[in-house]
Amino acid sequence: MIKFFRQIRHRLFLKGKIGQYLKYAIGEIVLVVMGILIALQVNRWNNDEIDKSTACRYIENILVDLNTDLVKLSGLNALNTFYEEQGFYLIDFFENKLEVIDTNRLKQSLVYSSYCPAYNKSSSTYNELIYSGELKLFKDNDLKRVMDDYYISNLWSENFDERIRHTMWYDYQDELLTTVDPLIFRTMYEIPYLVPRILQNGEHEKVSELNDFYVDWEAVRQNLKLISHLKRIQAHRVQLKISFNSDINKIEELIRRLQEARCATID
Repeated sequence: MIKFFRQIRHRLFLKGKIGQYLKYAIGEIVLVVMGILIALQVNRWNNDEIDKSTACRYIENILVDLNTDLVKLSGLNALNTFYEEQGFYLIDFFENKLEVIDTNRLKQSLVYSSYCPAYNKSSSTYNELIYSGELKLFKDNDLKRVMDDYYISNLWSENFDERIRHTMWYDYQDELLTTVDPLIFRTMYEIPYLVPRILQNGEHEKVSELNDFYVDWEAVRQNLKLISHLKRIQAHRVQLKISFNSDINKIEELIRRLQEARCATID
């Protein structure tokens, strides 16, 4: 096309038709500029479509992670409540408030009341979004704030809580050893491995046969340190419950905003 216009300009120039020559020269420049602008616009449109597709993929993957976390958190919250009930039953025994003493249930309470469920977020997609620099694809600052609020953790607070949880757990175990058959630890160590199955099946599984170990109940009742450690664990459960419920609310809000962003991306 350019060669064709160049031949026309050349003939006009040779014939001395300078006016028409200039018009064709200007027309040629306009066509070239228009072609460049159209090419830039098509390239911009292609990049926008790629960005939308990438953002949509991240949204879908984060939604999968969040729904996984929601199921996990709801299950852990229910487990924490169940273990809390076991702890209160044991405290009632310590304080002589039980009308009927069920030693099998008390053994169960000794085991379950010591366990505090831990929670790890499914953050692989969010981390990929951050480290790849693709967070810029999300233009909604409120959405980014809600994502950061859920995914960015206070590491100092988490490490502190983890240290407290382990300290309470080991202190409780040490005191149990003074009055309980060491076989109880077999059942204690089973609990963390049972949790994934409990969450998946929706039913609470029993640990090893509780009749396998001996308990000196009078010594247990008189062990003031054991009672103190148990009450500390019970107090920590309140913090866990608040944390679980807070994260559940954050997840539900984030899911709602991501679904809105997904609809806007598709449109």
